[in-house]
Amino acid sequence: SRLVSSKNLSHLKMTKGPFPELVVFDLDACFWDQEMYTLSKIPDESNIVTGDLNGRGEGVVGVMSGRSRISLHKGSLLALQSHHDKKYPNTKVCFASSADTPQAERIGRAALKLLEVVPGTTVWDLVVGRDWDGEDVNQIGRQPPLSANKSATHFPILRELTRVRYDRMLFFDGKSLCMMCIRCHM
Repeated sequence: SRLVSSKNLSHLKMTKGPFPELVVFDLDACFWDQEMYTLSKIPDESNIVTGDLNGRGEGVVGVMSGRSRISLHKGSLLALQSHHDKKYPNTKVCFASSADTPQAERIGRAALKLLEVVPGTTVWDLVVGRDWDGEDVNQIGRQPPLSANKSATHFPILRELTRVRYDRMLFFDGKSLCMMCIRCHM
């Protein structure tokens, strides 16, 4: 995919309002409680764990990858439930993760397609289905053109695909402190 040059960014959209246009979550040890590279089994419908979705009803609160359970952090679930309820107008969500291996990427994507935000609506349904009309803009993995350096690969691609300027993005990363906001400077 061709990257947008920094000289020609004036065509990127800018929505007025106090909320970011794009909230980008890192996955491992930030959005959820596991590191995908430590897991071995791609979860499917036979590996779901049901429970209470913050008083919104019973749904899929976890998925098993072997003996390890993948669950959203409480703050991640609350944020997505608020997003589901459209409390942040003109805000969309996506993911940028430098999952170490192709298997880790597959495990992560499978978990996103199974974990629910509210009963009957998975993370994938909300983020890819509603926010992006079925287009997968998520940048997950390290396989080319992606690398371990998200600021060099994941974010320029996200900027191109979403047409959202960096100063209108909010990024949550788990590298040093989960839910730490950083701004991409190119």
